[in-house]
Formats: sequence, C-alpha cells, structure tokens
Amino acid sequence: MITDFSHITLNCRELERSVAFYQTLGLEVLRDVGELNAPGIAQAFQLPAGHLRVVHLAPPGRTGNMKIDLCQWLDPTPVGAPYSTLNHVGWARLCLVVQGLDETVQQLQAQGIGFLSDIAAFGQGVRSVCLHDPDGTVVQLIEGL
Repeated sequence: MITDFSHITLNCRELERSVAFYQTLGLEVLRDVGELNAPGIAQAFQLPAGHLRVVHLAPPGRTGNMKIDLCQWLDPTPVGAPYSTLNHVGWARLCLVVQGLDETVQQLQAQGIGFLSDIAAFGQGVRSVCLHDPDGTVVQLIEGL
C-alpha cells in the first residue's frame, strides 16, 4: 500500500550545470549522494550497468518526503531528449509552486534565463509560465494554487 511520495527522478547530462540551474530557481541541495555503482541498480532498472551520480533537491522549508532526485548516468551514459511537446504521453514537465511569480520571472530573466511564453492566467488567481532546464526538460512555475 502506498503511504507517501518519495521523489521524482530527473536525468541530466551534466550534474553540476543542472544543480546550479535548479538552485537559481530557488531549490536547495538536501544531500549530495555522490556516485552510486551497484549491480542492484542495473538489475532494478533493467540497464546493462548502474553507475550514476545523484543530488537530492527540494524547496526551502519543505514538508514531507518529496524531493527531486537529480541524476547523471555515468554508465550507461544519458541518451535521448525530453519530450518536445507537453501533450506527449508520460511525464511531461516539472511544476514548481512559487510566490511572487512576476518578481521571480524578472529575477530569472536578469540572470539570463529565457521563458517559453509570457505569464498566462489559468483562472481563479492561478498564473503560470514555462521554461526549459539545461537539458530541455520543461519546468513550469505556478502561483495561486
């Protein structure tokens, strides 16, 4: 029986670059797990090897167990690309709740981060904007939930 959420794994090509990007968005490093290399990893994930580097990220002051498990595969190395459209079946985007969306967007733009569109209103005070992380994964910033 499921009792809680644990984490969402987000694979990346360069761990340091991705950690820096998500820190710019306001996430904090909970734990630098370091390198993992065990036959059980390969077995569990049905891969030829199981060698990766992992950093756990979360918003400041988080409650509960939920975190981002940011992974760079060393063997096998990363392949493929994130989905090119958001209506693709499967995990499509990472959505982060923010306070002060306008100010957040301005701060990120000042640091050179580009956005896919202007801020959009969804109704009932909910507003959102999307951007790409360094590997092309869509990250949605949302306020008013």
